Amino acid sequence: MSEPDFKRIVESAPDTIIVFGPDGRYEYVSPAIREATGGLLTPEYLVGKHPREIVHNSNDLLRMMESAQTRAKETGRDQVLFFDFETPIGTRHFQAVIRPERTCQGQVESFLSIVRDVSEIRRLQEELAAAKAKAEEQAEALKRSNRALERLYQEVEKRVGERTVDLEAEIAERRRSEERLRESEELYRGLFESVSEAIFLVRQSDGQILMANETASTMYRYSREELLRLKNMDVSAEPQATKQATHHFMSYIPVRYHCKKDGLVFPVEITASNIVFQGETAHIIAIRDISERMHSEKKLQEGEERYRAVVEDLTEFVTRFTRAGVITFVNEAVCRFHDTPAENVLGKNLFDLLPSSVSDELRRQLASATPEQPLVFLTHPINSPSGEKRWQEWTNRALFDESGKIIEYQGVGRDITEQRYAQEALARREQEFRNLADNAPDPIVRYNRDVVRTYANAALSLALDVPYSELIGQGLSGTPISAEARQDYEQAVREVFDSGEEKIFVLQLNPKKGSLHIQYRLTPEYSEDGQVESVLAIGRDITDLLRLEQELRQAKETAESASRAKSTFLSNMSHEIRTPLNSIQSVIELLPSLDISEEAASYVRIAEQSASHLLRLINNLLDLSRIESGKTELARKPFEPRHLLQAILRPLAVTAGTKGLDLAVAVADDVPVRLMGDELRLGQILMNLVGNAIKYTDTGRISISVKRDAACGREDGRIRLLFSVKDTGIGIHQDRCEHIFEGFRHVLDLDRPSSESAGLGLQISTQLVEQMGGRIWVESELGQGSTFCFTVVLEVAEAGTCESKQPARTPQSTAPRPLRILLVEDNLINQMLTSEILSRRGHDVATASGGQEALDALACGRFDVVLMDVNMPGMDGIETTRHIREGRTGDPGVPIVAMTAFGLDEDRERFLQAGMNEHISKPFAMAELEKVLAGISSRARTAAS
Repeated sequence: MSEPDFKRIVESAPDTIIVFGPDGRYEYVSPAIREATGGLLTPEYLVGKHPREIVHNSNDLLRMMESAQTRAKETGRDQVLFFDFETPIGTRHFQAVIRPERTCQGQVESFLSIVRDVSEIRRLQEELAAAKAKAEEQAEALKRSNRALERLYQEVEKRVGERTVDLEAEIAERRRSEERLRESEELYRGLFESVSEAIFLVRQSDGQILMANETASTMYRYSREELLRLKNMDVSAEPQATKQATHHFMSYIPVRYHCKKDGLVFPVEITASNIVFQGETAHIIAIRDISERMHSEKKLQEGEERYRAVVEDLTEFVTRFTRAGVITFVNEAVCRFHDTPAENVLGKNLFDLLPSSVSDELRRQLASATPEQPLVFLTHPINSPSGEKRWQEWTNRALFDESGKIIEYQGVGRDITEQRYAQEALARREQEFRNLADNAPDPIVRYNRDVVRTYANAALSLALDVPYSELIGQGLSGTPISAEARQDYEQAVREVFDSGEEKIFVLQLNPKKGSLHIQYRLTPEYSEDGQVESVLAIGRDITDLLRLEQELRQAKETAESASRAKSTFLSNMSHEIRTPLNSIQSVIELLPSLDISEEAASYVRIAEQSASHLLRLINNLLDLSRIESGKTELARKPFEPRHLLQAILRPLAVTAGTKGLDLAVAVADDVPVRLMGDELRLGQILMNLVGNAIKYTDTGRISISVKRDAACGREDGRIRLLFSVKDTGIGIHQDRCEHIFEGFRHVLDLDRPSSESAGLGLQISTQLVEQMGGRIWVESELGQGSTFCFTVVLEVAEAGTCESKQPARTPQSTAPRPLRILLVEDNLINQMLTSEILSRRGHDVATASGGQEALDALACGRFDVVLMDVNMPGMDGIETTRHIREGRTGDPGVPIVAMTAFGLDEDRERFLQAGMNEHISKPFAMAELEKVLAGISSRARTAAS
């Protein structure tokens, strides 16, 4: 039989089986405890607890249990005790057998207790004893009454003989006697009605029921009148047997089956006696319902059968053998182990089957058995039939006769191979873990609920600079930490006990050798009943880590400060350079209108190209500064990539055409029509790469292609596009390709006059490509041209969301009508040159050198537009604009155009929010200013019409 079968058999036993451990705690309790205690106690509630922890155990019961265990331990014999136990269904009576279980060394390691509920048996015994006592009392009372009546009659006869003349006295005495007789009859009737058994008075001749008490009416569910119309065979389920017992008197019938009125059959126990009633022989029959008793006996019988089955089918080995060692019994487990039927083992000598060393030890131990100490224990190795070495543990009991002579031995054994190997492995692992913990470089400590250390390793002793002996069993009072930190740490440990959840706590220690920061992970450790019984704290010295983090923060702050200083420097330098550069460009635009020679005109074109190059350099520096400082945020707007290419390449195609270069564009069909991303920055990358290709290519063609990147599929509405710009230009030496995308590197042909770039365009493109989730690279061979490739990750826009439009042909701008312009400029050179250029174009220009002058001019006259410098001493352009918009002077709705050397996008937004209508960055081309003025003039004409 398997272990689960054995477990089911044991757990289905009606008696409660309890195993007490060496410390007296409940190690196992069978489920029968629930029924026995009316659900008051359960195995889950008892296991792991000591009997004294159970509030339902009385002090008397505890003393009886401890005394019985002590006697069992001293004598080695089973101890029997009887006790009462209060349950929700009333007081129950129990019989407990306590049996000591010993180790192989003969030490008592546990106690096996079998507890049987004898409440019903005891109740039946008490009721039987009470009934017998009542019957005896009734019989004695009847005897006393008969004797009294006999004495009475004798006395009456004596008095009649002696005092026949005293008739009145005789009558009075007779009446008193009748009264006593009536009282006696009432007493008997009271007893007759009050007994717990059913009482019938049955006529022997025909079994007619002549009398029946109230108990009989209740038991058989007939009214008393109905019973008196029945015969005793009518209430019997065995009428023939009842009839025979009536005619052939039987004083006691242990079991007979009767019927209730509703047909329910139940067992009864019958006691009868003969009397003469009304001149006929009758039987007084006492009937007891024994249904519950028979049910209990049946359960007891079933339990005994189960126990017999358990003995036979135990997974443990069971054997009996004589003093000489002849085997007289083995159970199935022994046969399974030796792989042989019982008949091959019975009759053989046990000592011959065991190894000689084991036999000698067993003989020695058996010889030491006494009636007081009948148990001997032995653990030994044995080879299985397959040759495998196994370990067995045996408990052998010597059985003695009344004279103290050994009759035979009974042994119970079990295979402990796996347990032994597991214990050995566990011991090794425990030692390994302890070695690891003891030698771990990090502090490890275990706390109980009082936050007292129950374990600590050497690392903690070293960290605290405290001897190891002073750590165990101590709290944190002696730890070199502040009182506040100790209180917080103790609270954190208690929270882990309460919540059962891990916590991280950084504790600052202050030992003599210097301050330390230990980060502890507080982990709950659970007992078998699921309760947190301790907290394990594993620490790590993070002092150096915190120091490095502090240094890193300082370094980061220093770097950010340097970056801000660099950005401020570049912004200021850009402003300072743009202002004089605006004057230079204004002179360059003014010169062609003068009568100059062709040679001078060529010099003017050279100066114009140099100024444009310088402006691009300034813009690239600002762009790179913004990207490196993380201020550049990519837009997420819908656009059409094919339209973007057309818009970017249209002006570049003009430049390529002047050099005789072909410009070819190919967009793959699988490129979506609409995408979501930063159209402006993507155009900037293409502008840089195509512009470089045109710059370094003298003959041939430049090819631009766009397609889906085969290495990346479409996921979550995102795709990766591959752009390539291929030229037939000068190419790049292989050694220089890896440096081409570094800032301020110029790795093309340094001897070529056209190589005038500072390398910023490629670095800016690299930063932007990486921000878009892609990469950029070049494939080139010196003298054979170059192919610049880059990838970007974009989203696919939904239909109808694209805001970019097909570039329309820009209509020819109509020249603005002459305007009256107020030019506000603090730089007198710029003021003079801009005023001269505007005047030459037919505009009426008034000038002001500051904000207050501008307000005064607006107060005195009306202007079509105000060209407003922003960075001016005193009242700057923004403050001046606010005054105008607030209506403090002139027309508050006059158009205002900002003209400033601040060229960043956030600057433009700042100016527009201040109330300005347009923005032009210095240096500006006059064509750009004319375009702005034309727009203002057009809006003015529309408003006038």
